[in-house]
Amino acid sequence: MPPFKFGNFSLSESEVFYESSYSIGLVNLKPIVPILNAHSVFILFFTDVLIVPKRVVPRYSLLTVQEVTDLSESAKLISEVIEDEYCDASNKGCVWLIQDGKEAGQTIMD
Repeated sequence: MPPFKFGNFSLSESEVFYESSYSIGLVNLKPIVPILNAHSVFILFFTDVLIVPKRVVPRYSLLTVQEVTDLSESAKLISEVIEDEYCDASNKGCVWLIQDGKEAGQTIMD
């Protein structure tokens, strides 16, 4: 696995759990979006991951069609694995977020 960057951060091989042609998957160490259960109680979401393009770009709109397609296919695959591994039949579902820009919660700009 080649060395990867996420914004200005260099990632070690041990931080990347998934690699496709245009994307990588890594665990989100500082999630900023709270997850609520049906009773509006904060719960621990232990499968919070980031799927990011290999090419460092500041905004989603700057990705190529191939990169956007690959991100979506990677997110689908990773979501299926997470559900199969960590969710029982009554507790399946994933939240997908695209944080594109500061106002959307993006904290790593480039």
